[in-house]
Amino acid sequence: MTVSFLPASQGGVWRRLPAVVFTLLLGLGYVVSGKLSLLLAIAPGYASAIFPPAGVAIAAAFVAGRRAWPGVFLGSLLLNLWVGAGSGATAAAAALLIALSSTLQAAWGGAALRRTLGYPVRFDCARELLLFHLLAPLLCLVSASLSVAALVALDIVPAGHFAAHWLRWWIGDTLGLLVVLPLALVCCGAPRGLWRRRATTVALPMLVAFAALTALYVQVSRWEEADALTAFHLQSRRLADTFQRRLDEQAALLEQAEGLFAGGGPVDAERFARFAEKPLRRYPTILAIEWAPRVTAADRAAFEAQHRLRLPDFEIREGRSVSRFRRASPRAAYYPVTFIAPMVAPNRAALGFDLASLPDRREAIEAARRSGTVVASTPLRLVLAQKSGLLLMQTVRRPDGTEGMVLTVLRAADFVEKLLPDAAAILHIRLVDAGTGQSLYDSFGSPAARPLLATEVVFGGRRYRLETAPRPSYVAASQGWQSWIVLAAGTLGCGLLGALLMLATGHTARVAAQVRERTAALRDSEARVLEIASTLAEGVYVLDDDGRVVFVNPEACRLLGWPEYEILGRKAHALFHHMHADRSPLLPEASPLLKVLRSGGRWRGEATFWRQDGEALPVEVSAAAILREGRSAGAVIAFSDISERLRLEATLRREASHDALTELPNRRLFMRRLQRALDRAERSGRAGAVLFLDLDGFKQINDAYGHEVGDEVLRLFGQRLQAAVRKTDTVARLAGDEFTVLLEGLAEPFDDAEEVAHKIVASVAAPAIVATRAITLATSVGIAVFRPGQRLTPDAVLSGADAAMYRAKMTGRNGVACKA
Repeated sequence: MTVSFLPASQGGVWRRLPAVVFTLLLGLGYVVSGKLSLLLAIAPGYASAIFPPAGVAIAAAFVAGRRAWPGVFLGSLLLNLWVGAGSGATAAAAALLIALSSTLQAAWGGAALRRTLGYPVRFDCARELLLFHLLAPLLCLVSASLSVAALVALDIVPAGHFAAHWLRWWIGDTLGLLVVLPLALVCCGAPRGLWRRRATTVALPMLVAFAALTALYVQVSRWEEADALTAFHLQSRRLADTFQRRLDEQAALLEQAEGLFAGGGPVDAERFARFAEKPLRRYPTILAIEWAPRVTAADRAAFEAQHRLRLPDFEIREGRSVSRFRRASPRAAYYPVTFIAPMVAPNRAALGFDLASLPDRREAIEAARRSGTVVASTPLRLVLAQKSGLLLMQTVRRPDGTEGMVLTVLRAADFVEKLLPDAAAILHIRLVDAGTGQSLYDSFGSPAARPLLATEVVFGGRRYRLETAPRPSYVAASQGWQSWIVLAAGTLGCGLLGALLMLATGHTARVAAQVRERTAALRDSEARVLEIASTLAEGVYVLDDDGRVVFVNPEACRLLGWPEYEILGRKAHALFHHMHADRSPLLPEASPLLKVLRSGGRWRGEATFWRQDGEALPVEVSAAAILREGRSAGAVIAFSDISERLRLEATLRREASHDALTELPNRRLFMRRLQRALDRAERSGRAGAVLFLDLDGFKQINDAYGHEVGDEVLRLFGQRLQAAVRKTDTVARLAGDEFTVLLEGLAEPFDDAEEVAHKIVASVAAPAIVATRAITLATSVGIAVFRPGQRLTPDAVLSGADAAMYRAKMTGRNGVACKA
């Protein structure tokens, strides 16, 4: 390869610079232009639709020959070390191989251009420009082929993605060369007189066009990003709702366990194990269910002796891990783990462990005793698994005056990972205890990684922050190609514009031909713009200054149900934007789209369009005025159908407040309505009541006929409850076979509530055929009345009704009992 050098008279400023300074400046230009271009890169960020450093490198080698090679190598090496393709030694190896490939491409490209076009070069005839545009794609094969192959060999890019990465790399380098070479020649090319004059006629228009193109690309990218992140936001909200629901289910389980011990009957290890068997199967994320009675120092010896009959080595112990347990030090009271399920080897070792021996457990116990509700502990290290987790506790006060704690042990990682298995593939998830700032679960990989969305969940007296961000694989999979096509096609247009401008500033004999070529190129560019608009996935139409449609793309016609010929020339407002969603008139002066036309500004928001068939079409709209000489000459409106998104949001809101099986209000919605009912009772002076019901013998129905029949029985039970009360009363399913009824505006609260309860008992007792089986249902009803002035909380009213229901069961079931 032979490279000639110019005499000083035909060189540029670069020839007067010392070699080291020239190398550093060239490397700096390579790094800066490369970093800026990679901001426009498609994930995972190794290739952009335009890569100006490829043009910088070949242009420098074309003008300066071998003197440019060190600067190209240095710039490429620093740039790739900066962007970090890989980590550690892999990143260094990738940067070195890419720098060598880029230097080889620059050396070969500069030499090939010199042999083909010669130097100095004028680019004032079609032949030279044609040769340059034909050579550019060939010259850029080197770096794309060698660099992507190196990334595949280093396992940075999967082998199956070689073709896609190679294509983007090659196109980016080619477009970078087409755009940057003319600009570089304006800066330091020879002959200097010709290229200096082209600074305003070639370089400036190209830079302005490229700036406008970049702005368009950024806007289209934002639209794509908004579309791509819609599924992410929905998945994140679904994950938060599922997390809240699972925690509420844990609370319901603890309330059932409280009922087991508060019922008054004896509870031994076997009965506790039978009780825990079903919840453990249903909730595999539970590490253990435990019972820890309160034992005073005076009762310690008798308590240990009693349980040594069952477990010879039983004693009250303390320590931070099973392997370090020792006999508990003297204290006023203990909370030893007495029953635990499942009774597997690791759990068995926890028997006798005093929960109150550690400060974090003791704090949760005191909070549960004060509140009388389910309490979550701070994040702590579990003595069973030596992993991060939570304890959910519920105080039990037994009829004999003793008390204790029922609790579930949750390992945080298992609990989160099993909430929504599909979410882990597309989301980074971090669960943080807001009170302590501790992470219970973190798949971000780095504590400093920032989430895109944070949702607060409240449970057990604590606040949790569920933080999510899309994984790179999700971003890559969701990445649209419209913005990339706009950038690539626009960059190609900029390159062609530069070529046309160079022809226009060349030899005067070719002016006529140059003007014809430029006009043809502009027509092609307009056709490409129309083609791109016609293939967009969004509806697009253009208004003139009178609000009439002068252009509409096929997607807009499809969404609106109008053929193109019936839309063109008509006023868009009168045709499909004249009413609100409730069919009330939308006056032209109130229309945000017409305000854009009048003001010459922009607007983005949601609106309602009306299809030809009269159906409403909810849309997301982006409108921008077309300005000519500072005045509005029309507007461009882009819109997309958001019907499915709105339907999905409505469905998610209903799922968050209603039971999936019976479609009745769930615990969360019932508690909100009960709070409002208590407030109304205070204002109106009229009492109300809560009925707490469960199905007598429901477990036997499930065991005898299966869960499908059991589900049908629950649905039938809910329907009969609704039929037996007023439409203004609330019927809800709390959990399992537990239902509640909220009655308001009762003149004689006890009499009226008992009358409704007996009516429900009679209605439920009617024979039923479920799945071809004759089944007789029965229910026990507990009643709690609330009156003005009592200042009761929803939990207190519900607990009273629950306790009354258990008294109804103890009196023979299928009956009614009121709170004492």
